[in-house]
Amino acid sequence: MVSEDMKLTATRAQCHHGIAHGTGDGVQREDVKASEWFTKAAASGSQEARLTLAQLYGKGSERDNADVVEKYRTSSNRGDPKGMLDLGDAYFHGNCVDQDCSLAVAWYRKAAEQVR
Repeated sequence: MVSEDMKLTATRAQCHHGIAHGTGDGVQREDVKASEWFTKAAASGSQEARLTLAQLYGKGSERDNADVVEKYRTSSNRGDPKGMLDLGDAYFHGNCVDQDCSLAVAWYRKAAEQVR
């Protein structure tokens, strides 16, 4: 039987591999490999991996824009202030969504409420 500690350690290792491949730290820099590792970590429940995937998708094609916003929303709906900030930034700057400063402010406020 796999303990929760072992699952957490494996998920952290997956995130570490994603970071290494995304930055070229000790391995050749490969966004595709980074994305694969972050996808595994996200499937294991890592909120950090989900947000990092959204940021990677944000650098991609327009088709990926819906994925970016969906990952930010999922993270936000789970109460993650980082996801709320990222969603607010997307609305503020018009990245992956139509620009809407009112929605941006609403998401920034929700994020602030989470960290009080």
